[in-house]
Amino acid sequence: MRLRMRSMLALLGAAVIAVTTFAFAAPAQADFHGFYIESARSRKCVSGIVGGTDILQEPCTDAPGQSWLFGPGLSTNQPFQISNFSTGKCIDITNFGNGAPVVQTDCNLQQTGTYWLRQSAGTVPYGVTTVNAFRYKSAFANVCLDLENGLSDNGLPLQIWTCNNSTDNQRWFHVGPPLS
Repeated sequence: MRLRMRSMLALLGAAVIAVTTFAFAAPAQADFHGFYIESARSRKCVSGIVGGTDILQEPCTDAPGQSWLFGPGLSTNQPFQISNFSTGKCIDITNFGNGAPVVQTDCNLQQTGTYWLRQSAGTVPYGVTTVNAFRYKSAFANVCLDLENGLSDNGLPLQIWTCNNSTDNQRWFHVGPPLS
């Protein structure tokens, strides 16, 4: 009888441990799909067109083409590439003149226009808090990712313009997990 009681208690203990472990275990982490890059001026997202080369401003809706990944140079303050999670292509400067469009191009081509530096640009309000804002400056010229005239039109192509610390047209923030 004692042996049976010990066996039952041991079995009951094992069941309690199993239930506790599975009931209170941390939830599985979702796969990381990148960050939104959102304009401090228009509050819309940088969107790479899937199946095309255009990079436009669109409402942030978690649509394909709105998630971006930052290359390894970001954390070491070295030039890095910004690639689109959906297309696998990088943001590229077509030429370094004011108003030139940015487009998506193959990251493996390693063109000079695909390398960026991230510069601190203060903070912007986001909900009930504030988040860090940044400028994306070409690693090879004094031009920054720019929102044409600060317009909030959906479908507006993004461009580059001489870097200007006095405009929100060149301030961007990330929505997603914190960046290092």
